[in-house]
Amino acid sequence: MTLQTKFIDEYLTDLNGTRAAVAAGYSKRTARTQAAQILAKRNIQEEITRRRAELAASQETVTPEEILQRLTSIIWGDIRAMCTWNAGAFLNPSVDLSDAAGYAIQEIVSRPGKEGPHVRMKLCDRLAAIGQVIKILGMNRGLEPEEPVDWVNVGRSFADALKIDGIVKRQNPPHIVIPAKAGI
Repeated sequence: MTLQTKFIDEYLTDLNGTRAAVAAGYSKRTARTQAAQILAKRNIQEEITRRRAELAASQETVTPEEILQRLTSIIWGDIRAMCTWNAGAFLNPSVDLSDAAGYAIQEIVSRPGKEGPHVRMKLCDRLAAIGQVIKILGMNRGLEPEEPVDWVNVGRSFADALKIDGIVKRQNPPHIVIPAKAGI
């Protein structure tokens, strides 16, 4: 088996070229460059495309519509569909959850406690889901700034604006002062 064949095998596991190059036997020092050079070759691209098509045909695959449906379920997931609370918080029975609510849950952990089980629910990252939908639908085109942002000067401008408004004390280093409300 050639190094390039090993590279393709590894690359197809997670589409990470640098990791695939190291796993195939290339030097860690040059792995990133080697991966870029290998992936630029037409025959490698064709083989990756062919093998991905074989893989998709051999298994039950997810359609783009299903991916978007699950991502939008994460974005619009409402915690009120998953639990109720008044004096305490209670998870709704899993059989009562809609598919959309189930997709929005990343993990549920239950631990014993003095007053009964302590349950923690973590929802999927909505901002990451929004970012994926934006990429899938191509909505990110035209959103990139025309010129690179000079974050150093933006920060200085913001600090200067705070000084003008009297929010930042003129000390070194500056401290933000939040005015106290009367009666507090």
